Amino acid sequence: MSSESTGWSVRIISIEKWLREWRRRKWRLAAMTEGSAWTPQELAQLQAPSPASTGETNHSRNESNVSITATHIGVKLISAEPMTRLAYNQFRGWDLPANENGDDEGFLVEYLDGGKANVEGREGYISWSPADVFEKAYRPVSGLTFGLAIEALKLGKKVARAGWNGKGMWVRRIDLYSDSEFRVREVEPCTGTFMPFFVIYTPWDGKLNTWVGSISDTQAEDWQVVE
Repeated sequence: MSSESTGWSVRIISIEKWLREWRRRKWRLAAMTEGSAWTPQELAQLQAPSPASTGETNHSRNESNVSITATHIGVKLISAEPMTRLAYNQFRGWDLPANENGDDEGFLVEYLDGGKANVEGREGYISWSPADVFEKAYRPVSGLTFGLAIEALKLGKKVARAGWNGKGMWVRRIDLYSDSEFRVREVEPCTGTFMPFFVIYTPWDGKLNTWVGSISDTQAEDWQVVE
């Protein structure tokens, strides 16, 4: 097994502070008009210290389907190396906190598709993830769902299915206004705009044809990123 792997992340992000500020601004706007939609109790709650500063959790009612804590799902392309918590702290030049276990297994994670490098000699942002969190959040690029394959295509990657009979075939996304290989030439006046589309490459004839995934393609979990 290689000591370094690449995968995709699915992570949950709390935006409690941002939504609290949004609700404050909504209250201020409502206060400028006749008839505020907030009860006196809610107005007092909006003006109270944020949960982040008090350690308390806000359980106010959901107004217009907006909750204090929202759930997000994200996709990231990362490189990962097995590394214990102690080894990661040593790698960063830090002392291991007294309340942490240096033997905890985990991974050094480097983001490949965004984030300013924070360690000299590395191209992406570096962080550490416990093994159990990592295994739930990331999966190898050699066994992607169709949804993750689409995200890879949006990042300019080529993808293919392991189950395809034709070797050397791949799919890529083309935006004729920004693609590095293909460009659209418009002559004024022109009608309409070209939307991004998918093409499939067939090596036996060297052609690119427009492509739409089949039912089996969309439900497969053998998609992989190819060079």
